[in-house]
Amino acid sequence: MHIFCARFLSVLLTESRLHVGDLDGLIKRNAFDLTQACWRLFHPSLSLLVGMRIRLLLRVASVDPEPFEKILGDLRDNVSWQERYEAMDSLINVLAEAHDASVLDRTTSTHLTMRCVARAIMRFVGSYLWDEQVS
Repeated sequence: MHIFCARFLSVLLTESRLHVGDLDGLIKRNAFDLTQACWRLFHPSLSLLVGMRIRLLLRVASVDPEPFEKILGDLRDNVSWQERYEAMDSLINVLAEAHDASVLDRTTSTHLTMRCVARAIMRFVGSYLWDEQVS
């Protein structure tokens, strides 16, 4: 399962000059804080600041923000785990689309950020939520 970690995403978007290797180090150093933040964010509300930053990145990458707006609405509703899983899958797809749209300029921080965000959500935050459901 995938979950949206506001604190982690905020760090990624703020530190947009990070390279993939730097990001891996950042994640390892902050792994405990990430797991603590996961359950706090998986709540009907989503950080306004993070939402605004993603909208900005989507606009820079020339990606239609409408699917993202629908995903935010889905996550704000008090929905089942399955519906939240589907919403997070959709969010990852939107991020991947933004990443693909910026592929022409691989030197941009937008390209690196989109790729890193999608990887980070799936690799770290998703595994935490899976452990919670199994236990």
